[in-house]
Amino acid sequence: MKKFLSIFLASIMLVAFLLPTDSTATSHDFSINQISIDTSMVQQITEESGTDFTDVDLTNFEQDFAFLLNDPVFKEMEEYLVLNSQEVIIDETEVAGQWIPIAAAGIRLLAGKVGTKAIDKAWDIAKPHVKKALDDVDRYKFIVNIKNGRYLGIIDTKSKSKDKTIFALDYHQFKEGSKRTVDDVLHYHITPNIKEHHVIYPTDPKWETIK
Repeated sequence: MKKFLSIFLASIMLVAFLLPTDSTATSHDFSINQISIDTSMVQQITEESGTDFTDVDLTNFEQDFAFLLNDPVFKEMEEYLVLNSQEVIIDETEVAGQWIPIAAAGIRLLAGKVGTKAIDKAWDIAKPHVKKALDDVDRYKFIVNIKNGRYLGIIDTKSKSKDKTIFALDYHQFKEGSKRTVDDVLHYHITPNIKEHHVIYPTDPKWETIK
């Protein structure tokens, strides 16, 4: 039943992509170039992630993050996440309902949260890994687990150690030895030492001693 539901939702979203856009479309509609995020979605992702995204202003997102939205690799990744999303928000305010993928919305909220400089650096690091995965989707898969602060994970399903994470972009607190960060930190993980935290923003996070 779950598999059928996933296929059904993917089909619905694919149809949404193929339909022509209308200037009278509501704020809940989205197309290949636009995923609208309303307050209910922000609230749900805030609750799911434990990170407060209610202070994120996406009013000028398309202008502020044009460098990201116009990047062909990012556009391809976002489309892939939309069409293959396992977790969706159902917007019942629409007459026919609207399925919005949490994964794609989460990445946009994360960008708005950390700002253009931080996400530009993060994308510069992530892009080659994303491109590699998109070029071989039979071998690699994307994992977005917002509940655990993972906004982008790339897994090698054909590695010697099955389902090996080769790259991940995270935003959450983390521990280092006897200390942990006070705030959420944008960081990434990469093989061969996938457990190591590579900090992106803030570059000098605050730490507290673990009691």
